[in-house]
Amino acid sequence: MKYGLCGLDCSKCGMLKEKKCKGCRAMKGNSFFGHCKWYHCCAKKGYEHCGSCGDFPCAELHTALKEVGGLSAIDNLKSLRV
Repeated sequence: MKYGLCGLDCSKCGMLKEKKCKGCRAMKGNSFFGHCKWYHCCAKKGYEHCGSCGDFPCAELHTALKEVGGLSAIDNLKSLRV
């Protein structure tokens, strides 16, 4: 599995499978869908992923994941926490 900084499982994304996207890290937060807010937030704070943040899961991340049916991403990030 390959998780994005937001915790979504990139290995399940058709854009990655079709090689139209390399993931938010590889594309420095400018993926096929545009500006990745989570990449830039983590980069600014020096975090590997949103799960490293003291505000995790922030209300904005929770709302965004809920909108795309990806609340399991929160569990993915919890599994990555140190």
